[in-house]
Amino acid sequence: MVPTINPGELILVDTWESERLEIQDGKIYLVRMPDGMITVKRLILKQDKGVSLVCLSDNPSFKPFKFQVEMPLQWYILGRIRWVGREID
Repeated sequence: MVPTINPGELILVDTWESERLEIQDGKIYLVRMPDGMITVKRLILKQDKGVSLVCLSDNPSFKPFKFQVEMPLQWYILGRIRWVGREID
């Protein structure tokens, strides 16, 4: 998610259930991928031929991708990123 979130920066993740059930298009989330990998992406929820998540990166080196999800949605959405900060030595 560079330049929005850089490696080593602290993030605050809102894990409240409502944040995990109601995706706000374009917001940044902590996401569990179908293979179990955890990542940070901007999300768009699509409901065409089932439910899928479109994952966007702020880094232009990474192309958008999408994957089908099965309910419950909160298995994939671990929380919404609410704050990004830098650790000070």
